[in-house]
Amino acid sequence: MNADLEKTLDEMGAEYRAVVARLRNGQEAEGRGAPGARRWSSGYLVAASLLVALALSVTFRLVRSPSPSAAPAYGAREYRMSVDEMVATQNPDGSWQNDFLTRRNAAALRGIPAARVSYKKAVRYLNAKGLSIDG
Repeated sequence: MNADLEKTLDEMGAEYRAVVARLRNGQEAEGRGAPGARRWSSGYLVAASLLVALALSVTFRLVRSPSPSAAPAYGAREYRMSVDEMVATQNPDGSWQNDFLTRRNAAALRGIPAARVSYKKAVRYLNAKGLSIDG
């Protein structure tokens, strides 16, 4: 304590000096640190770290996830065609670019009324080559 505080405590009385002594003893009992500073146990620090990690992972996942309206664009365009595109790109002999794609597209067109003619042409092509739709 400095001289000014000592002088003030002398003017205020012994009761105040006892309060100051108790406060100083409590601070020394807590150890180093500012008065009123909380000590964090390792359990609280681990829990806080996990919460921060979880919040960051959720944030990055939300930032990286595509919008639900955007369809994933995996593979070549030939493997992502709609029914109309399959019918439009079919060769006159009933095939597409290769036998694998012909099998795949024929299987995709099976049971679709609007593509019945394209399906039959593809099956005729595959049968002529000794292949089937299912493998």
